[in-house]
Amino acid sequence: MKEKGLVKQESNQLSVIVACYNVAEYLRDCLDSLLAQTFKNFEVIMIDDHSDDDTSTIIDEYAQQYDNFKAVHNEQNFGPSASRNLGIELANGDWLAFVDGDDILPKRAYELMIGSLVKSGSQVVTGFVRRFDSGRDKPSYLHSKAIVDDYRHVTLADHSELLYDTTSWNKIYSLSLLRHNDIKFPIGQIYEDVSFTLDAFLHSTGIDILTDVVYNWRWRESSGKASFTQVKNELPKYLDRITSLNQIRSLLQDNNLWDGKVKRQVEYKLLDMDIPLFMDDIADADESFVYQFQEETVKFFRDWHLLDTPIIRTLSVKKQYQYYALLNGDFELLKRISANAFSGRVAKLEQKSLNLPEFHAPKMLKSRISKVRCLDGVILFNGSLRVGSTVPRHFPYNPEVVSVYLENIITGKCISLSTFSRQFTVFNLHLRRMIIPSSKFSLALNVERA
Repeated sequence: MKEKGLVKQESNQLSVIVACYNVAEYLRDCLDSLLAQTFKNFEVIMIDDHSDDDTSTIIDEYAQQYDNFKAVHNEQNFGPSASRNLGIELANGDWLAFVDGDDILPKRAYELMIGSLVKSGSQVVTGFVRRFDSGRDKPSYLHSKAIVDDYRHVTLADHSELLYDTTSWNKIYSLSLLRHNDIKFPIGQIYEDVSFTLDAFLHSTGIDILTDVVYNWRWRESSGKASFTQVKNELPKYLDRITSLNQIRSLLQDNNLWDGKVKRQVEYKLLDMDIPLFMDDIADADESFVYQFQEETVKFFRDWHLLDTPIIRTLSVKKQYQYYALLNGDFELLKRISANAFSGRVAKLEQKSLNLPEFHAPKMLKSRISKVRCLDGVILFNGSLRVGSTVPRHFPYNPEVVSVYLENIITGKCISLSTFSRQFTVFNLHLRRMIIPSSKFSLALNVERA
């Protein structure tokens, strides 16, 4: 029974906070998924934030029918942060979880998460998430970046990929951890989860990471009512995102983590995900928004010392062109790029016709080191490397030229490989779906020069 994740439930009560606002259409599915949980020792505190649909009636109905369901009604609309903070005050359990009223949970979610916490002695557990609507059900892209394997009792300093895990509801927290450290949601913010989850991670003595799906996150699709986080081309929402990023930096600085891989992970994430979330919607935005967006972004980049960051060169070609257009104030180009993938032959022609610089996206490399030797202060590496999926060209009138080198993306300095030999098989001329053979390489690295 222990191996299946079952735990003694009498000493591990869970409080589940369900913040509700105008979610009557989905709320029954959410609450029924809580009733279906295999872990039964929990209370559900449903907080209606002054809805104007049937949300209030539904939570009263569940509170009357089930003893462990409690209904709370806000006298006015305070926002999700205030409702969740109230839930932290009202909770009676050893552990705390949050659920949005339009989402649902797999039936073993809490059993697996509580079981992990009891076994590891950690104070926070986080699990994988899927996104869904009536026609789609797929892994959450955000959480695919954050949760790559199972770990127990780790820290944020050791697993900086957790910076991508910015949602509060795919987790269970020690209630005493939240109360003792006064960890609360910031009032009046749209992206209120970001600083809350990071604060909990930083104060926790141990974090468990589960690849099991513990939460199903809904895409809103009916009645034209998208959630706050699904509407992005409005300036206050972008400024709110900037605020949340500044909160991340402050929290990491306060905990002496604003350096090394943690800092690089934050900078890469904001350039690769946070800002592009809004740039991709610029094609439909009006001119005043685009102008203000550019002004605020340049101000933000200047404050974070990102105007000349080499990180941009590690992003996709489309994002590199977007930043080029944004930072140079070319709004027409920015809109054109944001409206399409900006790749392939059409993009190549457009790049030439507009006299734009040529950007290159990094390729995924599959490499293997087969031998390492040290000789007179020089380290000699031998290995194999597969670059992309392009077939080597070995024709007398169209010879292939390949330049391969290691580049320090901070300084821009390069070291050439000593040898690089592309392996070739005649079958690749005909069977294009075959795996491209790995190329052989060697590298002589002078330690003193490096």
